[in-house]
Amino acid sequence: MKKVVSARFDPNDLAKAYDGLVSKGITPSEIDNISQLLRLTFYYGLIALCEEPKTPASHEGVIFVNQRLGQKKINSPVTLNDFIDSTEG
Repeated sequence: MKKVVSARFDPNDLAKAYDGLVSKGITPSEIDNISQLLRLTFYYGLIALCEEPKTPASHEGVIFVNQRLGQKKINSPVTLNDFIDSTEG
């Protein structure tokens, strides 16, 4: 069952995601709206992060997501720069 999730992004970060996808060979016609941009970016990220992206998620991952989907909204904004800074250590 698919769930709708919501996130806030800086328009410049969305534009950067668009640029990145196009540079990887995704044609602009395949990115016809923001939802498709986010979906493609998310799946590209999964492929980059997971050794076996087609295998099922771990039990711990499923529990984590199910618990968080049931929570009330918690505002904890993270920016691209925050993420870059945390991975450069």
